[in-house]
Amino acid sequence: MLLELEIEAGLQKCSSTYGLVSGIWGSMYAFGEFVGPSLSGFLMDSVGFQWCTIYMAIGCFSAVSIGLIIQAFNFSFLFLITITCWMCHRA
Repeated sequence: MLLELEIEAGLQKCSSTYGLVSGIWGSMYAFGEFVGPSLSGFLMDSVGFQWCTIYMAIGCFSAVSIGLIIQAFNFSFLFLITITCWMCHRA
């Protein structure tokens, strides 16, 4: 999906675009790997297991709902595309 957005934004389908998409994906994955355990550990220490589970479930359902709404209305991620285009034209 991210590659399709990049190409729709006018970037060429070449190795630099693939590298950019791969870098964005990898950095967001690593960020999630850091934030997830940190947030859950903080919640576990603060409120206990039961409430931590409830908060995490609400967060997951919220993220899925927002994703479905975005997908249903086919919103474009203008901020991401703008930053990506700026980075490619700068290079």
